[in-house]
Amino acid sequence: MKLGNQFVIFALVMLVLFSVSVVAEESDQTQVVLPKAGNSPIYGDPKAPVQIIEFTDFECHFCGQVQPALQEALKTYPTQVSLVFKNFPLSMHRHAHTAHLAAMCAQDQGKFWEYRNMLFQNQQALKRGDLLTYAKNLELDSESFTKCLDEEKYASKIEEDQKEGIRAGVMGTPMFFVNGEVLSGAAPFPMFQQVIENKLAEKSN
Repeated sequence: MKLGNQFVIFALVMLVLFSVSVVAEESDQTQVVLPKAGNSPIYGDPKAPVQIIEFTDFECHFCGQVQPALQEALKTYPTQVSLVFKNFPLSMHRHAHTAHLAAMCAQDQGKFWEYRNMLFQNQQALKRGDLLTYAKNLELDSESFTKCLDEEKYASKIEEDQKEGIRAGVMGTPMFFVNGEVLSGAAPFPMFQQVIENKLAEKSN
């Protein structure tokens, strides 16, 4: 083998080793950061021993499908489980972002959870007119709600939740963190129950 060819092979080997080193270093730097409740809406006791953090999208079919299981968990463990809501509207869903803005505007008037539930019950009707109708049905102040929605008051909060989700490894919806343990997709109640019972057992030990 000629000297020139040996040099080329050596250079290629060194390049590959350097690339592997860089990838490994970047991988170490992009570690998963578990989400926190922060200033997000919380249903139940904020100090409950088990906290479910939900990353969801109002236009996502599976996000709607999992709601009965979530409600069953909250009903079964009324003092032991709390639910934290995180906005994660997907870009593929045309009306999701506006629906999330509307839900946050409802929170201004103390009706976040009622409005949230109404959106999940009407996932095929999330246009602006529908959102205003839901606000009226819940007897929200129409002028304040409309102003909040049109000014996109909570756009930065939604973006903040999405970034937090990405840092936590959220790639789709729904995704749940039960005291840090991940459940994804439309999990049935028994799956939630098993994780909740495990977390309660850990707390009692």
